[in-house]
Amino acid sequence: MASISSLMSSSSSSSSIYGNRTNNIISGLASGMDTEAMIEGMVQGYQQKILKLQQNKTMVQWQQAAYQSISDKLVEFSRKYMSYSQSTTNLMSPAFFNNAVITTAKGEYANMITATGKSSSNIVINSVNQLASAATSNSSADGLAGVKIQGGKATVTSGEAMQSLKDNINLSTLEGSLSIKWGSKQVTIKFDELEYLDGGDGSGQVTPQQLRDAIAKKLDETEMTNGAGDTVKASELIKVSVDGSGNISFKDNSSAGNNVYISGASGKLKDTLGLADEIKDKASSFQVGTQSYVETMTRAEYLSDQSIQVSLNGVTKTIALKDVLKPDGNLVDDSEIFKKNLNAQLDKAFGAGAVTADFTDGKLSFTVQEGSTLSVQSTKAAAMGFDGGLTTYLNTSKTLGDILGSKLSGMELKADSVIDNGDGTYQDQDGNPVDQNGYLLSEDGKKLYGLTINGVEIGRYTEDTSLETILNDINSNSEAGVEVSFSKTTNQFNLTAKETGSAGKIEIAENGLAGALFGKVNKTGDDAVFTATINGKTTTYTRSSNTVELDGLTVTLEGKFDAVYKTGADGKPTTEIDGTQGVTFTSKTDTDAIVDVIKQMITDYNSIVTEVKKAYTDMPLQKSDGSKYEPLTAEDEADMTESEIKAYEEKAKTGILFMDRELSSLYSALRGAVVGDGDPAYLREIGISTSYEEGLTTITLDENKLRQALETDLDGVRDAFTKSGENGNGLMASIQEVTDRYASTTGATKGILIEKAGSKYAATSALNNTMQEKLEDLDEQIARWQDKMSNKVDYYTNKFTQLEVLINQMNSQSSALAGLTGGY
Repeated sequence: MASISSLMSSSSSSSSIYGNRTNNIISGLASGMDTEAMIEGMVQGYQQKILKLQQNKTMVQWQQAAYQSISDKLVEFSRKYMSYSQSTTNLMSPAFFNNAVITTAKGEYANMITATGKSSSNIVINSVNQLASAATSNSSADGLAGVKIQGGKATVTSGEAMQSLKDNINLSTLEGSLSIKWGSKQVTIKFDELEYLDGGDGSGQVTPQQLRDAIAKKLDETEMTNGAGDTVKASELIKVSVDGSGNISFKDNSSAGNNVYISGASGKLKDTLGLADEIKDKASSFQVGTQSYVETMTRAEYLSDQSIQVSLNGVTKTIALKDVLKPDGNLVDDSEIFKKNLNAQLDKAFGAGAVTADFTDGKLSFTVQEGSTLSVQSTKAAAMGFDGGLTTYLNTSKTLGDILGSKLSGMELKADSVIDNGDGTYQDQDGNPVDQNGYLLSEDGKKLYGLTINGVEIGRYTEDTSLETILNDINSNSEAGVEVSFSKTTNQFNLTAKETGSAGKIEIAENGLAGALFGKVNKTGDDAVFTATINGKTTTYTRSSNTVELDGLTVTLEGKFDAVYKTGADGKPTTEIDGTQGVTFTSKTDTDAIVDVIKQMITDYNSIVTEVKKAYTDMPLQKSDGSKYEPLTAEDEADMTESEIKAYEEKAKTGILFMDRELSSLYSALRGAVVGDGDPAYLREIGISTSYEEGLTTITLDENKLRQALETDLDGVRDAFTKSGENGNGLMASIQEVTDRYASTTGATKGILIEKAGSKYAATSALNNTMQEKLEDLDEQIARWQDKMSNKVDYYTNKFTQLEVLINQMNSQSSALAGLTGGY
């Protein structure tokens, strides 16, 4: 019998029924009674109820594990023998049987032909006149990349930003970031160093209102998530305003009523706006006056502490501009000296002449050997005229606007009609946004450009769309049927039709976005042309692929060769092809590969049906006194050895699923899949039959018959296992219907056994199955009875404590009286 304290799951390590409830308890000190033993006797009924519920829970857990053992084996059987991910054991797949056929090509040109499968026809490949190929097109991206190729050299040139090293450059003292908290969400806006504010009146002074407008514009251009998780403009959630005292403040611009405050700042901006204390105090405002936010220095000064990163053929070196502009500590602002010093550093980094630089007419250029890949990057690239970097190849991360610029004009998509909405907006007849001239617009108001290949519109893009996005869209569009790749080494696009043969084509119109990027293309692929003699008849065949099927033989053409012609009576070749010459084929079935898998499948099947049959036919065992074997309690196990516990539990688990209807039905279904479906007579012919012994039906195998059938009728054996459909199921299709019905791990409704007991192979079923619901119900019942018993223990403890107090008081009074009477 378990103690009360163990059943009550007390947190105390003491074996006392009181556990930790020791306050104001007097346990038999006055009365001399064993109150704990008395209370334990009084709540014995509760103890028995809890013990029985715990034993029931253990029994349900055993039953659940027994169901899972069977369903796991069904899942593993299905995945091993009926899944296309297991090509070497998938008896459901015709390819498994076909791949076991070893086909050998023979003849002078056998190295130009490979074949798989087996044919009952006599096949000779006499010649291969032409191989199938896909349409391809290569186009140079030199013009798009701004690269000039001349004399075996490739030159890439910057814009005109530099002009002179002596000219002044304006830098913003607001460079940095400002973070604003809206409730639990945060948004960060950034100001670039070259993005300076100008009041517009020539004084350089910026008013608080103008600063407020600049911040508001940043919020309007920046996205953040709202409380519902939707992405919106930050300006929809945060409002920025300014008062007459130059106090710029932030507040909630939505109906959420969230707190808004400045949560962070970085760079020069933090100091310029004096935000240190505001960030610390979580302020929602700061104060500014009319002032200038620009500092000026010469371009040479600005660049002297910067660097550029130059990559040549994958090797990257950093060129410190202080070594170019201040080689001896004095600032260089002469263009020719700058160019000379820069080339000296490039020679030092990559070797003499590998990369040469020029600085003419305010433009910086770099020249390398044609075929070399050069990339020049810098965090201050905008100040040197190559914002986004200079490359001798097309940078696919650049946008259409960067690459095509004004060439986009005339490529815009235009609607057939324009409808004025009356509120300053327009739409076409389909409700798409357009401008007043009918040009289709994106959601953010940018003009749209369509890219079409093979008559299929790949997508619609704006000037801000990266070329990389367009290339990915082309490759993922199955309808257009074209793949595109880009080579940095050759600076070329390569377009290839996804289909070989004349059906595969690449058609791109000269005008339009695709033509601007890839040029005009109108190409088709070539079909394979070969001559074969099949059962004495010679024919020339045309196929779109180099892999062709000839009466069950799959032939792959890998090279071209000429036919052998018959010799005439005069000893000279005629124009008639000799149908006995060329590439011939012999096939042999690797019976071991098939037989080994079938033998293992039969072993696994028999193991499953044996376990299923035993699970629902074994009767529960009884003890010598006729009582059932109940799960052991903790106190029972305390007096037993591990081997005794194991032996006992084996007996207790026997018959726990006796007469289970689902398992009985499963056994019948598995048996029916072998003896009732498909063609049992043919299965017996190839050595697969059933054996019935002691009420159990299993599969038996005559290996010799199976091997003979594989040699003489491979197609028949294959169909006996794999066929599925109106003409009946093969053996594996019949078994699969059963495994899916009882152990499917996918779909909203899983297999019968998995719905009942869950499975490690179906994660969502672990906490969502019938047996788990029973266990949760038992846990609730156990908890309720433990609470009831705890309440009773508390009740009786209180009563006995009161009794002890009364007895103690009586004893005290008795002692006092005895003292007064002198002990009489």
